[in-house]
Amino acid sequence: MGYTKEGKKLRKQKTIDLSDIPIKKRLQEAEKQYVLFENEVKKGLFIDNEKLTFEDFTELWLKDHATPNLQPRTLHEYTKLLRGTY
Repeated sequence: MGYTKEGKKLRKQKTIDLSDIPIKKRLQEAEKQYVLFENEVKKGLFIDNEKLTFEDFTELWLKDHATPNLQPRTLHEYTKLLRGTY
């Protein structure tokens, strides 16, 4: 999963609400949700909004959206603008 800038191991977590699921089916649903969550993390699709800084968000956006979709000059200008803000 990687490490933070401070060298701490990254841990991902997500809270799910199973209160609307019948008690007998909660374990099955929890296992299903775990697999879905694990796949999100492995594919890089999970974003922990609670602890996401603007800097982290912009780096993710540049990597996941801007780089594959923008023209090189536009990407360069956006990167310069964004990295100048933090």
